[in-house]
Amino acid sequence: MACETSQAGFVLTPEKGGRLEKRDVSFQEVKALKQIKNIKPTHTARNILIGAGIAVVVLGGLFSAAAASGGIMP
Repeated sequence: MACETSQAGFVLTPEKGGRLEKRDVSFQEVKALKQIKNIKPTHTARNILIGAGIAVVVLGGLFSAAAASGGIMP
């Protein structure tokens, strides 16, 4: 990731509508900076595993209901 800075400011590249738009920001315009929390890779893996677990439970319930009602095939 490239960072464009100068003595006067920096370039901010926000995403708008799926496109990146560059905007020059002078240091005089900046009132405050906050660090945002990054999503850790372990959280991503955890969320995928939770989603997969929910899918297994739902599919198991559907197959159990189908088996209890006489099967899937007519």
